[in-house]
Amino acid sequence: MRNTDPSGLPTGHCQLSCFVSLCERSFFNPASQEKPEVITLWNAAQAFAIVTPLLPPTQRKSMTRLVKIALIATFLTASTAVQAAPTIQGVSRSDVVNWLTAKGMKVEDNSKPNDEDAPWLVATTKEDRVFNIFLHDCVSKAPKPKDLCAQIRFKLFWDNDKGITLEAINKFNLDYVFGRGFRTDDKEIGVDYAVNLKGGVSRAMVEENVAYFLRVVDDFEETVKP
Repeated sequence: MRNTDPSGLPTGHCQLSCFVSLCERSFFNPASQEKPEVITLWNAAQAFAIVTPLLPPTQRKSMTRLVKIALIATFLTASTAVQAAPTIQGVSRSDVVNWLTAKGMKVEDNSKPNDEDAPWLVATTKEDRVFNIFLHDCVSKAPKPKDLCAQIRFKLFWDNDKGITLEAINKFNLDYVFGRGFRTDDKEIGVDYAVNLKGGVSRAMVEENVAYFLRVVDDFEETVKP
């Protein structure tokens, strides 16, 4: 006698129904969330191996067909998700000003109209911490405010009144993964943090790196004590 579940249905029918429900939820629901449910090839193989032997011979062909459809849908869904993901490959000074202003910061554009050096901005946080944003690899040598640039570099400087040594800065660079400490010839020390946008990244990732940079600054202050 075939095993039955609490509903009284044969186990094979129950598992087939559950498998169909899972496939419909995973493959045929176009509404995607931040973490869409996508069944893997391994999951499908496991389900196929468990369910198929429990089915009557007349249903095994249908099950095989269902698994094939499900696997095809996996690739189609994954492909669609990748294509639909919003990405950017550059930012403009206007973009950066808007993002930082939305976070409550004050931003000044110190770029000169015909300056071929990297355009740069000065931002002040709510805590009155001042840092610079430089844009590199731009579409033109003297980029306009809305011209895109593929690299962003954040920098913050301190006067080296305490005589911080290169050994202390190098220790920070060895101990921490993100950010880089440095010392200039004119008695300043600082931290810089670079972001490369080539190949395409999400806007959220770019904005999140502002927070990462400020976290690096906190680590530098706590470790090096400028």
